[in-house]
This record gives sequence, C-alpha cells and structure tokens, in this order.
Amino acid sequence: MDEFSLLQYFSDQPASDGGVEARSLATPCGLEAATPIDGQSADVGGAGLVVEVDGQLYDLGDDEGSITLADDSGLSIYSDLDGDGTVDHVTTVRFDGTWESWSSDDVRAADAMGGAAVEPASVAGKWDAYSWEQSARGSWD
Repeated sequence: MDEFSLLQYFSDQPASDGGVEARSLATPCGLEAATPIDGQSADVGGAGLVVEVDGQLYDLGDDEGSITLADDSGLSIYSDLDGDGTVDHVTTVRFDGTWESWSSDDVRAADAMGGAAVEPASVAGKWDAYSWEQSARGSWD
C-alpha cells in the first residue's frame, strides 16, 4: 500500500476496499484544541502525547497512551501503541457516518499491535510521521 503524509490520508483518496470513498477534504479531528510545539524534535520536555501533522508538532495533552479530540466534523482517537510518547495510530469517526483508521508503518508500532513487548525509548523525534498506512475505512450510510 502507498505511504502518504497524515494529511493526505484524510483527503479525497478512493478506499482501498469496500468501495467507500472519502466525502470531503479533511484532517484528523480536534487539532484546533491541541498545543503547537516549536522546534523540530518531539522529544520536548513536559510535552504530552505528540503527533506531527504537515511538519508541525502538536502536544495533544496527557501522555496516557491515547486521547480523543473532537470538532464540528467528528472525533479522532490518537493512540501511542508502543509507549514512546508519539502517536502511531489514528482512528477518525465523522458525523457523516464515515470512519478511517491509520497506523504508522514504524516497526515499534507493528510490534505493539502484534502483542510483542516493546521497551519504551526516547526515540519520539526519530519517528517518520509521514509513513502511515491505512488499516481500515468504511461508512455506516
């Protein structure tokens, strides 16, 4: 499957299966409530869960493993599957009935999803936030 930036994942791309197509250009939900982080490293002292979108780092809040943010188009669940403080899985549900899930293709994320034990490390700034793969897409219409 092709790799895209996180913003491209949520754009007008045809679905890889099921024939469901995206209905509008969108980004993950709730980023307006997130705190932009200055600098190029996600290894920022005091930052909570961190995600990079279009080259900008955002502090999403408490580093508890996942956080749900909403806006007027729907909600997104941002998850850190490997415990390094950086988002590596995003699931978005929109009020129009569509939903999408995206995972980084990072080895640590794949290991965490497969149940392998992963020791958290200070490598958040090394994760390539532009390497994501769509894992699911659908619609309740």
